[in-house]
Formats: sequence, C-alpha cells, structure tokens
Amino acid sequence: SLPTLPILRIVIVGAGFSGTMVAANLARLASRPVRVTLVEASGECGRGVAYCHGPDCHVLNVPAARMSAWPDQPEDFLGWARRQQGGETVEPGSFLPRALYGRYVRETW
Repeated sequence: SLPTLPILRIVIVGAGFSGTMVAANLARLASRPVRVTLVEASGECGRGVAYCHGPDCHVLNVPAARMSAWPDQPEDFLGWARRQQGGETVEPGSFLPRALYGRYVRETW
C-alpha cells in the first residue's frame, strides 16, 4: 500500500487579494492534503485595503472581463458579477465597484 502523506499545514498572514488567492490556489492545486490558515486583522478574507467596503462610485480600474481570479477561467468574475446583479446587465467592459470585487474574492476562497 502507498504511504499516507501527512497534512501540509500552511499559515498565510494577510488575507487581502494576494493572501486569499495564494490560499485558494494552494487548496485547488495541492497534490497532497493541505490545511491553509489565513490570518487577517480585519477578520475578512479577500477584501484587504483595495477591495474593502466603500461606495459604489469606487470602481475597479480594469474592466470586469479582465478581473477573473483564475487565469484558466477568464470569464469567471464576469459570470459571477452577472449572477449577483440579478437582471442588471454587466458588460465585459463594465467598471464595477471595488467592494463587489472584494466579495467575489472572498466567495472564491
């Protein structure tokens, strides 16, 4: 029988976009059992300073179609945003609220 690999334990300090997406990619691509712990002073993953709560007039500086968290799924954020907006149209060139993107990153994790 094959030996059982121990769980790889990783702690990431800082759970803004970068820390959260490193954790998500580790979980997604791990070839062995992995336990990722995110440490974040605010208590919220994915938002960080860049994508924290704010008015909807604070928008991304990149269009929705180019903001996917996953390089191999380039329309992931666009599809997610369309589902969140209900009947409201989200075009590939839309510049969406930064706080909405923070929610996307948190839910991606």
